[in-house]
Amino acid sequence: MTLNLSLNFDGKLKHLNSEDRDEIINGIGDKLEKMSKFGNDVYAKVSLKQFARRTLRDLPMISATVTVYTKLGRFIAKGFEYGIDSSVNRAVKKIETQIIKVKSKNLGI
Repeated sequence: MTLNLSLNFDGKLKHLNSEDRDEIINGIGDKLEKMSKFGNDVYAKVSLKQFARRTLRDLPMISATVTVYTKLGRFIAKGFEYGIDSSVNRAVKKIETQIIKVKSKNLGI
């Protein structure tokens, strides 16, 4: 089982240094690794955008758009939260819910 990950940085996140980018990529890869149980090849595309002025306790407002392609189909979700981890987690949870609905429908539940 493999996970192919594509990551796109927009807004202020375009100017991150390579060490911070690598840390973000590793964190997102860990969160999406469990998606590989839905098929042999899973392709995930993540787009992160930082909003200019919105912050909460020095955490910027982040928009995470996650698209996952599996043998069950294509699933897209957006998460808006303060901080990268929170926004990606929200989007991944939405995708997991979508996948469960499709699997339940296929099983006739």
